[in-house]
Amino acid sequence: MRIRLEQLNSDELDYLYKLRKARTLATLELMTEKLERDAANSEEEASICRAFDVRETEIEQGRYV
Repeated sequence: MRIRLEQLNSDELDYLYKLRKARTLATLELMTEKLERDAANSEEEASICRAFDVRETEIEQGRYV
């Protein structure tokens, strides 16, 4: 089951807004990898992953592209 926008906390929303710069799945993956490398801990990595899931769905549906 995919994560929905309404389920994100404020940190996850911050990452989602950054990831909305990505217009393609390839770009989204590159941006996400960079964010994960720079993450300070596993909690941040989890937030990035949740934001990635939402943005991936948006791109697949043609939203915010």
